[in-house]
Amino acid sequence: MATTELLIKNVRVVRPEDPDTAQPALLDIAVNDGKIVRVAADLPTDDAARVVDGRGLLAFPGVVDAHQHWGI
Repeated sequence: MATTELLIKNVRVVRPEDPDTAQPALLDIAVNDGKIVRVAADLPTDDAARVVDGRGLLAFPGVVDAHQHWGI
């Protein structure tokens, strides 16, 4: 049985704790039971039930609506 239900590889991850980076980090996202369980670089694919290539896409872990107007 796979340890990770869904693994999204090579996605640009936007996180508020990375304000000094000019570009969002290229990372992988592991999902189990509809919840993000890990965000890191080079997560292994061999224990994933489903792998999706997120190259060229942005991910906003924990954000419900990426179109926000902060400070307004």
